[in-house]
Amino acid sequence: MTHGRRTSAFWQEGYDAIAALHTKVAASGLDPALLKLVRIRASQVNGCAFCIDMHSKDARRAGETEQRIYALLGLAGDAVLRRTRASRSPSQRRSRW
Repeated sequence: MTHGRRTSAFWQEGYDAIAALHTKVAASGLDPALLKLVRIRASQVNGCAFCIDMHSKDARRAGETEQRIYALLGLAGDAVLRRTRASRSPSQRRSRW
């Protein structure tokens, strides 16, 4: 978590809260492979390209499949698509792309 350590000098309290959350989640008993995917998805939601790259590499090193990582990209695209559709007029929403 080098990225977080660099920002900790800026906002130590925030970093400490995230580190504590990470510790709790890691001890929760959830499948470690699933947690790696969750980290990638959270990075997508946060819009942090550095973190997406870092967590994707971590997941690959831990044996995660490319297919499951790519599936997360589809989720990100779907969220963008839903926002785009929501911004259209009611008549435009009834029509297909």
